[in-house]
Amino acid sequence: MSTQKPEEQIQAGANDAGKFGLSPRASALRVATEELASERSVRRPELVARSDRESFGEALQHVTVAQHLLAIHAAAKLPG
Repeated sequence: MSTQKPEEQIQAGANDAGKFGLSPRASALRVATEELASERSVRRPELVARSDRESFGEALQHVTVAQHLLAIHAAAKLPG
């Protein structure tokens, strides 16, 4: 839990605005989504059996969208 006042948090965020896409936290989130996608691929038969193909496909679509958004977010922060 942050001990900063809300206005201090906003200012801190504004100061780091250009770093978010390439920050260690953003990189860790990209790695986590890659691992989730990989695990879903490996465990597909089990996961489909526990739910259904439609639910599996929907979940996979959400992971894919997250991966693309994170990649765009990082690319937008690259120099040039």
